[in-house]
Amino acid sequence: RQAGVTGGKVLLDAEEKQRIKPPVKEWLDELQHWFFRAEEVIDEIATEALRSSLTSSHGTPSRRTKVRKFVPSLWSSFSFNRRLTQSISEIVSALERMLARKDALGLKELSGGGAPLIDSRETTSLPEDYQVYGRDQEQEKLLKFLLSKEAEESSFRIGAIVGMGGIGKTTLAKTVFNDATVQEAFEVKAWVCVSDQFAIHRVTKSILDSITGHVSESTDLNVLQNRLRSELMNKKFLLVLDDVWNEDYHGWQKLQAPFSAGTSGSKIIVTTRKKNVADIMRANPIFSLEPLSDDDGWSLFSRHAFQGGNLMCNPCVEDIGRKIVRKCGCLPLAIKALGGLLGTRCNIEYWLEILHSSLWDLPHDNNNVMPALWLSYYYLPGELKRCFSYCAVFPKDYEIDRKQLVLF
Repeated sequence: RQAGVTGGKVLLDAEEKQRIKPPVKEWLDELQHWFFRAEEVIDEIATEALRSSLTSSHGTPSRRTKVRKFVPSLWSSFSFNRRLTQSISEIVSALERMLARKDALGLKELSGGGAPLIDSRETTSLPEDYQVYGRDQEQEKLLKFLLSKEAEESSFRIGAIVGMGGIGKTTLAKTVFNDATVQEAFEVKAWVCVSDQFAIHRVTKSILDSITGHVSESTDLNVLQNRLRSELMNKKFLLVLDDVWNEDYHGWQKLQAPFSAGTSGSKIIVTTRKKNVADIMRANPIFSLEPLSDDDGWSLFSRHAFQGGNLMCNPCVEDIGRKIVRKCGCLPLAIKALGGLLGTRCNIEYWLEILHSSLWDLPHDNNNVMPALWLSYYYLPGELKRCFSYCAVFPKDYEIDRKQLVLF
C-alpha cells in the first residue's frame, strides 16, 4: 500500500518532467504499466468473488453432488489464490524497485497536482456565453459581411476566419452565428465541425443532419447531395464549416455542388488554421486573427479566474496573472484553460508554481497553447485525468453518451 501511495505522489512530479526528460518518460510508462497490472488483479478478484457468489446462490446441491464438486472446486480456489499471491508479490516488488530509482531520476514526492477543486461556479444547461475580447473590429466586419444585401452573381459567398490553433476562430464564428440579427436574416442555418478528416460523404451528411434535425441513414453520396440540394432550394442559408484542413480543390468543388441551389445572399463561414485552405475555397473576405493584446488577455483571464467570487485577495495576484497571460502568448484558449485552473485557488504559492513550471519549456513552435493545456491537465484530480484520457479516444466533435461515460 505504501508503495502505491508514494508512487502516486512521485507520479505527479514525473508527469511534469516526462516531456523534457526522456528517461523519466520511460520510467513513467513502466510505472503506469504496473499500476494497470494492479488494476487487472483487482478486476480478477472482483470477478472471482462474483463467480463464487453466483455458484453459492444456485440452491443447495445434494450430498453426492457436493462431494463430486468439492475436489475440483478446492483445487480451482487453491490455484487462483496461489496465482493471485504471485501476481501481487510481483507487482509490489516491481513498484518498490521502480521507486528506488526515483532519486537517480531526480524525482520527488509532490502534493500539488490533483488537489480538490473549489466549486466556485454554478452550472447551467444553457449554452456557453461566447463573449469575445479584443475582436470588436473583426466581429463588426463579419456581421457586415453576413448581412450584406448587395446583388451577387453567385448564390453564395464564402468568408474565412484564419489563425493558429487556440486563437479564438471558433468562438468568434459562434458569436456571429448566434447573433439575433443573423439568426433572423437566414432561413436555413447549419454548423458543422469538419476537422482534419475531410470526407465528402461525412461532411455532406453532417450538413444535412444539422439542417433537418434528424440523422440520415443513407450511405449514398448522390442521395445525400440531392436531399441537401432540396433543403437549400431557393432559400437563403448560412453554413459554418468549422476547423477545415482540406487542401484538395476538387474535393471542395464536389462538396459545394448542392450549395448553388440556395438563393442570393447565402453565406458560408470557414474557420481554418491555413490560409491556403481559404484560398482554395475562394474565400473573400479573409479575417486573419492575431493574439490578444495584454489588456484584452488579462480581461479574458480575469473573467475565467475570478468569475463567481472575488478571488483577487492578494495584491500580487494581478502581477503574476499578467505574467501568466504573456506566457500563454495571449492566446485565448490557453488563457481560458489556466484562468479556470487558477480560479480554484487564491494561493500565491500555487500561482507562482504555475508561472515558474518547467512545462513552459516544452517545444511549442511559437504556439503556447500546448504548454498551457498540459499544465491544466497536470493539475486535474486523478479521476478526472482518467476520464479525460478515456474521452480522448473519441474523434473530435463526437457526441459522447453520458451513461457510457459514467459507466467508465
